[in-house]
Amino acid sequence: MPKITSGQVMPDFHFSTNLHSDNLLSDVVKKADNTILWVLRYIGCPTCRYDVHCIAKNYTRFQEKNTQVYVVMQSSRESVQSALRQTPIPFEIICDETQSIYQSFSIEATQTKEERLPKTEEGKRLLEEKRTRVKKEGFVHGSYEGNEQQLPAWFIINKNRCVLYAHYAKDMIDMPDVNQALALL
Repeated sequence: MPKITSGQVMPDFHFSTNLHSDNLLSDVVKKADNTILWVLRYIGCPTCRYDVHCIAKNYTRFQEKNTQVYVVMQSSRESVQSALRQTPIPFEIICDETQSIYQSFSIEATQTKEERLPKTEEGKRLLEEKRTRVKKEGFVHGSYEGNEQQLPAWFIINKNRCVLYAHYAKDMIDMPDVNQALALL
């Protein structure tokens, strides 16, 4: 399937989360004006855990804009539940162990870690700043799952599954942060 673009209808699909089995996207999106699908790697990745932490910390700001967030990860339901046992979050994580969502939406992975790294000086600076914040918050690497070289992606869709915004990362730091995400709503 070609990459998802703004203006098209997001394909409908079934998914399970860390809390619920057999959800249907067309049903879930009706619960808020907008839904963000924040596609990351896996729950053991410290940078991904940090992103989940930042979303959770700011979740009321998304709710104020009648927006719900689902993070998509290549993690099993059990590993997500285990990782979040001590730190519950106010949203659900879509558990896509088989990477079917990544494949269906043509979310690419690189062949090597070097390809995943930013190439520009600005990108390198942003990555180093984020790594510093991740360490400061105490996030360490957990279990490996899925494709280690997976690139992230990000989508805003409305109640009719119309894609309002689609972003495929060029490297591991090329993603909106929470404040940028909120500004797009």
